Amino acid sequence: MRLLGDKHEEDPVSVTRRFGIGQFQPEVNVYARTKRWKVIGLDTSSPWNPRSEGPTWEYRVCNTCNLRYNAAQSRCPRCKTMAPGTALPSYDFAGFLASRNENPILDDEERYADRNLVKTYPQWDGDVVARWTIGSRWANEGRPPSPKELEVGALMLHPEAKGYLLCPSCGRLLPPPELDSKKTSGKKNTKKGNKKDDNNGHTDMCPNRGSLARPLAISTAGHVEILRLLVPVPANSEENQWD
Repeated sequence: MRLLGDKHEEDPVSVTRRFGIGQFQPEVNVYARTKRWKVIGLDTSSPWNPRSEGPTWEYRVCNTCNLRYNAAQSRCPRCKTMAPGTALPSYDFAGFLASRNENPILDDEERYADRNLVKTYPQWDGDVVARWTIGSRWANEGRPPSPKELEVGALMLHPEAKGYLLCPSCGRLLPPPELDSKKTSGKKNTKKGNKKDDNNGHTDMCPNRGSLARPLAISTAGHVEILRLLVPVPANSEENQWD
């Protein structure tokens, strides 16, 4: 994370990626170098952010067992459900930008770090290096939507997570579309800009300027070692016989 305006700005604050995508997530308060900072988006000059235009990892959420798995697969690799949902975008962002937050602390809860939204999702399609090795991925899908947001059809990654409205090109944290004040058909009503320079939150040079925000997840990949024991037992066994 680069601390904008700090005298050692060229020396970013670094942590392990699977911790950083939670500690440095957008809009969170960070306490570093005796000051309070707020994450305002991506550091577009960071060499640790992906340079590709598309998502690093597209995944689906299984409607049966809730597994997150690669969107290229036609069915869930764990429960074999053949009802693929919508492909969700995820980016391996690892370079964030923070600015000084000098606003007074009005709530004691603001003195503490935001809760950890990063969860581990083991993957069932990894390359087997040994009989017990399998790939894993950490994903930060953001906060769950409130009942009111679900009711009015607010923009979200999926019904269990809102995701983040980050632009992967310019790094800006984009404003959400404006919703109707009262629910009619439950569909989103986006605010139309009247100015020619209305970029919907993007920078003037961003190739996505003018386009609406699309929720995305922040992720990182790694490898863990898992020992899985498969124990065959007779079908006519008595209850609790093999405890």
